[in-house]
Amino acid sequence: MTHGDVNPHNILRREENGKLILIDFGAVKEITTQLINPTAQIQSIVAIGTPGDVPGEQAQGTPKLSSDIYALGIIGIQAITGLSPHQQKMQILMK
Repeated sequence: MTHGDVNPHNILRREENGKLILIDFGAVKEITTQLINPTAQIQSIVAIGTPGDVPGEQAQGTPKLSSDIYALGIIGIQAITGLSPHQQKMQILMK
């Protein structure tokens, strides 16, 4: 089972012991993606997650167990660089 929406807004620090905890297991967001399949028909896929933090396979509606690990990695990069996932992509495209 995956969380499906690992992002900075769903991680809190407990006051009593300082540990980080993951929240929001039930309130997920939907992202609708349109794909064109080989027969040129448009197909809509509903994916769960927060745009920017979602790995490609999850955005396409086929999350894997590793999808949450990917999202956690994006959070780590965001913590180190101070850039949102959108800003990170723009930095890469501009190089």
